[in-house]
Amino acid sequence: MKNSGVSLVTSMFIACIPIIVIAQTWEAVLPQDPTVSLNDLCFQQDGLHGWSVGATSAGGQTFSVVFRTSDGTNWEYVPFTDSTSAALNGVCFVSPTHGWVVGHNGRIYATSDGGDSWSQQSSGTSRVLQRVHFINEDRGWAVGGWGGSSFLVLRTTNGGATWQNLSFGTNAYSVADVYFTDSLHGWICGRDNTLEPHIHHTTDGGTSWTRQIVPAGAGAVDAIDFPNLTHGWATTSSIYNSPAGAILHTTDGGANWDIQGYTYLDYNHCLDCQDTLRIAIAATQVLSPADARVFVTSNGGQTWTSHSYLIQTYTQGIQYIEDDIWVAAFYSQILKSTDNGSTFNWSYKAPGWNSLTWADSLHGYLVTGSNVSTDGYCMRSTDAGVTWYYDPVTPGGAQVQFIDANHGWVLREGNTSGVYRTSDAGVSWTFHSIGTGAWIGGMYFVSPDSGWAFGSNGAIYFTSTGGVSWTAQSSGTSNYVSTVHFYDALEGWAAGGYGGGNGFIRHTTDGGATWNAQSPAMADHFLCSYFVDRNLGLLGSINGNIQRTTDGGATWQFAQNVPHYYVSAIVMTDTLNGWLSAYNYWGSNPGEDGRGFIYKTTSGGESWILEYTTPRIRTFLTNLTHHHDDVFWVCGYHNTLMKYDPGTGIEYHTVSDAHDISLRITPNPFSTLTEISVGMGHSAKSMELKIYNTTGRLVKSFPLSIAYSLLPTPVVWDGTDHTGRKMPSGVYLITVKHSEHVRTEKVLLIR
Repeated sequence: MKNSGVSLVTSMFIACIPIIVIAQTWEAVLPQDPTVSLNDLCFQQDGLHGWSVGATSAGGQTFSVVFRTSDGTNWEYVPFTDSTSAALNGVCFVSPTHGWVVGHNGRIYATSDGGDSWSQQSSGTSRVLQRVHFINEDRGWAVGGWGGSSFLVLRTTNGGATWQNLSFGTNAYSVADVYFTDSLHGWICGRDNTLEPHIHHTTDGGTSWTRQIVPAGAGAVDAIDFPNLTHGWATTSSIYNSPAGAILHTTDGGANWDIQGYTYLDYNHCLDCQDTLRIAIAATQVLSPADARVFVTSNGGQTWTSHSYLIQTYTQGIQYIEDDIWVAAFYSQILKSTDNGSTFNWSYKAPGWNSLTWADSLHGYLVTGSNVSTDGYCMRSTDAGVTWYYDPVTPGGAQVQFIDANHGWVLREGNTSGVYRTSDAGVSWTFHSIGTGAWIGGMYFVSPDSGWAFGSNGAIYFTSTGGVSWTAQSSGTSNYVSTVHFYDALEGWAAGGYGGGNGFIRHTTDGGATWNAQSPAMADHFLCSYFVDRNLGLLGSINGNIQRTTDGGATWQFAQNVPHYYVSAIVMTDTLNGWLSAYNYWGSNPGEDGRGFIYKTTSGGESWILEYTTPRIRTFLTNLTHHHDDVFWVCGYHNTLMKYDPGTGIEYHTVSDAHDISLRITPNPFSTLTEISVGMGHSAKSMELKIYNTTGRLVKSFPLSIAYSLLPTPVVWDGTDHTGRKMPSGVYLITVKHSEHVRTEKVLLIR
C-alpha cells in the first residue's frame, strides 16, 4: 500500500503541471520567523537540544512561538498547536523528547516528540502561569499568579495527566520562578500583595511552604536556582532600589540569604547555576542609560565579571552548560557564547528591521537597533540580495543610507544622537555626534559631504563634512520633523507634525539656510516624503492620507487615503510608477493588529492599489527602497525582507515539453533527504536545477556542471532553503532547465 500510494501521488503531480509562466510579485527573501518576546529558555545538559518560547499579541489576537535547536547553534521555528490564544511564558524539558510549556489563562501543554506536536493539559486554573519545572517525566510544578489572593502553585506526579492546586497564602501577588532539587525540596520567589519580595521553601514537595527572609533593600526576587540542597542564588529587579540588581546567595538552603553583589542594572529576570562555582545572570536596563550584560562567576560568586552584547532589551531566559551560555531576549533574539560570556554570536531569528539601503546594484545593508539605537547589528549582501550575512563591523541603528559605493551612514537616534560614517565601502566606521539635546530620528544625505539630520522640537541639523560636524538650521516650527527629502544640494522639503494634526511643510532653495512654509491640503502628521523632480512630490501621513503636489509644493492636494494608521515610505521610479508601504496601529482592539501593506501606483500617486498584505500580526513595514531598474525591496518586523522584481518569472512545463530531460526524485514523499537524479538523451555542458514553493518563491538552486549522455547526476536535497532553514511540510517544484528545455516535477515534503 505504501508504494502504490507514492506512485499515485507522483502520477497525480505529473498530470497537473501546466505550461505557464508565473510573474514575480513580492517575494520573501528571508524566512519570516515571528518577532516575539522570548520569555524562557531550556537546554538539555548535552548542550545540543534546546527550546525557547514566547508570544506577541495585537488586535485581540495572540501569536505563540516555540523555537528549537538540536545542535545548540541553529534554531528553527516550530509552529505551535494553539498559536491564536496561548501566550507562552515558561518551558521545561527533561529529555530531548519530553517537555512542557505554560502560559496565560492557565494553559499547560505537553510534548513527547521534542515539540513537533503538543497536547493541552487541564490545569484547573485560568490565572497566568509563569514558569514550569520538572525533575523527571512524572513529577513537576507550575507557578504564576499575577494578582489574586494566593501564591499560585500546581503540582503533578503523573506527567501532567492531572494537576493538583497547592496555592497558598492570603497576601499573594505573584510567583515568578520555581526550582526543585528533588521531589521534596523546592523554592519559589516573586512579589507579595504589597509588592515586597518573597522566597518560600518547601520540604514536602509543595504541600506546605515556609517564607524565608529576603535582605532589606534587595528588590523583588525574579529568579532562583539551587545546584544542591544548601547552595542557592537568586536575582532581584527594581527601578526604585539603589544600588540596583542585588544578587542573593545562601549556603544553608535559604535559612539565611546574603547580598553577594550587584549588577547595578534594573532588570535581572534570569540566572542559571551549573554547579556551586559557575553561575550566569542576564541583566538589562532599558531606561537611559540603556545597557544589557551577562554576569558570570567561576568561584561561587566571590568575584563576578560582566560582558556586554549588542542588544539592549529585556532578557528572560539563560542557560549555562560547560563554557557555553545562551540568552533569550525580546524580539526573538537568541544569543550564544562559547567562551563563558566573553563574546556572543546572534541567532537573530526575527529582528524588527529598521532600514535598508543599496550602495550599488550588488551591495546592500540591512540594520536593526532599539529605539535609542545604541545597540543593534547589520546584515549585508554582496550579491544583489541573493544571500545575506551578519556583518560584525557595520553598526546597527535606526537608519542606514549610502550615497555611492563608498560613502554611507548609520544613524544612532535619540537625545545623544550621532552618525556612524564610512568612506571605504563599510570596511571601517567612525562615530560623530550631532551635538543636540533634541531627539534626532532621521537623516538624509545628497552627496558624500552634504546631509541633514532632524527630529523633535523642529530640529534640523546640516553637515557639509559628511557628518563629521553639524550646524543647526531654523525650521520655523517647534513640531516634530519626521521627514526630509532633497532633490539636489539646494532644494528640499521638510515635513512633520505632532499626533494626528498640526502638520507642516517647509521648503528650501538654499540648502536649508532658510525654510519657507507651504500649506498642506490637510493638517496631517506627515511621516514620509518623496519628490520625483522639482515639481512632483508626495507626502504620507498618520491616518493613511496621501498628499500630492505638481508645482513643487506651491499647492498640495489630497490624493487618496489608505485605511491604515501609518504610511511608512513612498518611492517612485518615474512620474507615473511607484510603491508605498503602510501598517496598522498596534493595540488591543479589532483591526489594531500591526499588519503591513504594500500599495502600487501607475498614476503618479493620484491613486493607489493594494498589492500585498503581510500574513501575521505585528508585521510592521518600516522601510521601502528602490534597488535598480524596477526592482524594489521592503523590510520590517518578523524578519521581513521582501523583493519585487518584475523581470523574473518561473517557467512550469508539462513532461512533453521537456524533450529528453529525465528527472527522478527518490523517495517521494520524503521527510529528511531526497535524491534528485537528472539526465539527458544527448550531451550537455550545463543545466540549472531549482526548487520553488507553490507560491513561486525560489527556495534553493543547484548549478550543475555536467558533460555526459544518458547518465544521471544525483543531487541530494535535505528540505532546507538557501539559508539552511528547514522548510515546512508541503509541495515543492523541482525544475531542471537546459537551453530552452524545462522539466518540472513535484515533490512532497512531510515533517
